This record gives sequence, C-alpha cells and structure tokens, in this order.
Amino acid sequence: MLAAVDVVVTNLADAPEWSRGRALAVTLIHSEALVPELHADRHEVVLVADTSNPLDPTGPKDRHVEALLALPGVPTLVHCHAGVSRSGAAAYALACRDLPERDPREIMSKMPATLRPNRLFVEIADRLLGRGGLMVEACAERHRVYVPRYAVAEIRLNRK
Repeated sequence: MLAAVDVVVTNLADAPEWSRGRALAVTLIHSEALVPELHADRHEVVLVADTSNPLDPTGPKDRHVEALLALPGVPTLVHCHAGVSRSGAAAYALACRDLPERDPREIMSKMPATLRPNRLFVEIADRLLGRGGLMVEACAERHRVYVPRYAVAEIRLNRK
C-alpha cells in the first residue's frame, strides 16, 4: 500500500517532457498513430476515445479501466490528448484505488480544478472499486463547476 499517490496529468504535447524520471507512463488516446515516445521506465497504452456515451464502441469499457487499475502504484504520468478528461479520470481512479480509506469526494476536492474526468470512465471505476457511487457523485459535482483548463496538473495526496 502506498504512503502517498504521485500522479502527473498532462496533455499529448507535454507528455514526453513530463515522463522523464517516472516509473510508469500511461497514454489514453483514441489512435495508435498519436502515441508519443515517452521516457518513463514503463509505457502502457490504453486505446480509448473521450466519450461518455456507453453505446459508443470506442469509449471507455470495463477492460480499459481494469487495465489501468491493474498497473502498479508507482510514480506515474497519465496523459490523453488534452490532459483533462480521460487522463483526469484515470488519475482519479488510481488515487481512489491507492487510498481506499479516503472518501472519493475528498480525493476529488484535492485534485486540480482544471481536471474534468470522463464520466463514463469514472462510473466504471466506481463500480470496479466498490465505491458505492461516491466517485460518480464527486465527478458530477466537478462537472457542475466551470474552470479554465491548463496543461499540467500534479496530484500528490498523503495518507492521514
């Protein structure tokens, strides 16, 4: 179990720079043609589109979230195209996985306001992690508030 969560969230353009020194980099992108060369010790690619429509065959499915949650809890870079939705959802899911004693609403409140996690990805993670809808609730609240986007968000949460 981790003493803290160390995840950096960024966009496609900034991912190579921010991947330096990271044990793990996760690319969440809709096309293999867009996968960048990263400098982390390990690079995992999850091919998934940024949609919250459960009927869209390219959007988040259980297999995508399961693949993410199966990764080790090490210093991680997570990125998607814009660094806001898919990567925000992935970082949130990893934090909720690694800090099971913390309320998901509290975890969301500690995440940068620039992140707008993909709702369907969060719904799946909430179910797989057994969080009883609290992740979904926190995500819905985040989507009610408008905040301008920025390229990089660092997430560091310590245990109580």
